[in-house]
Amino acid sequence: MVVDHAGGSWTHHYDPRIGEQFIHDTPRDMWQVWESLRCPVMVVRGASSTLLSAESIDKMRQLRPGLVSLEAPEGGHAHMLDRPSHVDPVRAFLTKPAEEIDAPPYRFRKRLSWWKRWLRFGRSLR
Repeated sequence: MVVDHAGGSWTHHYDPRIGEQFIHDTPRDMWQVWESLRCPVMVVRGASSTLLSAESIDKMRQLRPGLVSLEAPEGGHAHMLDRPSHVDPVRAFLTKPAEEIDAPPYRFRKRLSWWKRWLRFGRSLR
């Protein structure tokens, strides 16, 4: 969403208090959660993010060598994906044929993108 400020300037809008909902969460080992993922993963990190460090991305890649990542030089943590140089890699990731994805142990039928199959699988569990 974009907001018009007084004086004619525009900026992206997001809730700066969005993280407050997690204040009372029970601490947990997120690396254990990360290692348990069994689907293709892409991470988009804004270079000026104060929540996700470049070192964390390095550790994520060590634990999951098939990780696809994009660092947006102008972005913070809540990156807007408002430039083709940021959107195109995400689009390529989402439309990549399943047989080209490094994310065992799942085997998908050919022709559908992996994320479409994942959604179909999720619906079948209901």
